[in-house]
Amino acid sequence: MVEMKVEQRIIISQPVDEVFNYLSNLENLVEWTSNTIAVKKVAPRNQGVGEVVRCTTRFLGRWMELTLEIIEREQGRYLTFKSIAGSCPSLFCYAFERSKCGGTILSQEAVVQHFEGVIDQTEPVISSAFRRSLEFDLQTLKEILETRPVTTEVV
Repeated sequence: MVEMKVEQRIIISQPVDEVFNYLSNLENLVEWTSNTIAVKKVAPRNQGVGEVVRCTTRFLGRWMELTLEIIEREQGRYLTFKSIAGSCPSLFCYAFERSKCGGTILSQEAVVQHFEGVIDQTEPVISSAFRRSLEFDLQTLKEILETRPVTTEVV
């Protein structure tokens, strides 16, 4: 088993609550993450601790099913979700901080465990693709949020 860990930060020119509310809705993963093909809520919870979604993903040519659960959520401060079923155990942690210019400093820490044989590539290829994918996804998130009107609705 190989553990891949990526830590990164990005500044998004939107208020903290706007960024937090968008990320807290796991159904939005399909909009901003390049590997997520479909997301479906498993239970009708609304963006809180215990919410569970099932995701269909595609990474390096391999289709995978992944079930994610929100395990930590504090409005405007942090959000953590982890896989509870699927072929690659994973944990995604987000911290939100107000920037001096009124935007959001978003910190991401992602840890994924890859079992050999799940994807037919070498560890350096998988790690590099994983890192590039997460960097691209945060840039996509920034672009999506910075082109949307501010709703300031707290969920």
